[in-house]
Amino acid sequence: MHRSQLGQAESGKSTLQKQFQLRYAAKTLERERPTWRPIVLLNVIQAVRSILEELDFEFFSHTHPSTSINGLPSSLPSSAASSSSVLSPTISDSQRARWKSDLAQVRTKLLPLTAIEESLASDLVGGALISRGRTGFVRAGWQSLVSTMRAKAVADNTYTDHTPGTSNLAIKALSMVQDDVAALWNHPAVKKLIKLRRVVLLESAA
Repeated sequence: MHRSQLGQAESGKSTLQKQFQLRYAAKTLERERPTWRPIVLLNVIQAVRSILEELDFEFFSHTHPSTSINGLPSSLPSSAASSSSVLSPTISDSQRARWKSDLAQVRTKLLPLTAIEESLASDLVGGALISRGRTGFVRAGWQSLVSTMRAKAVADNTYTDHTPGTSNLAIKALSMVQDDVAALWNHPAVKKLIKLRRVVLLESAA
């Protein structure tokens, strides 16, 4: 039976499968650990990119990330962008200016990291063309990939790291900016935006 026949998305199919593995085939989890590395990296990078997109709208542009045509942002009038600002009513102009200056430096350091996202996602779906934000498509691709690699690992008791080139590049890039990722996550502006649910992240993003 195909997994899609067991329930709709986010209904707990993967969680149930993992529980069965923990109980009846715990050793296979350790063997397949490397296959999950690029997925974890992609989740981290997507979280960083989502935060930066909202910060771009709030501090650096008049374009909302959810308003796009063919993947390209569409501009809003300055008056519309100003009225759409979430933080302005809650902070002073001087505080906003300080936050903008701080975040501009962090943003510049993290942009190269987000540039890896497309290549990593493409590798996880076998090189298929993907659109930014189509996380469901990417997820379906890597779930199929991991299932195949899991079966091989169980069959011959071996494992290999998928797309080591892209994964290793992402690991190096992330290790170089880990302090900046932490600074971004702990910044009060980001905390406020997340609290106001303007930034929608995976539940494990923190």
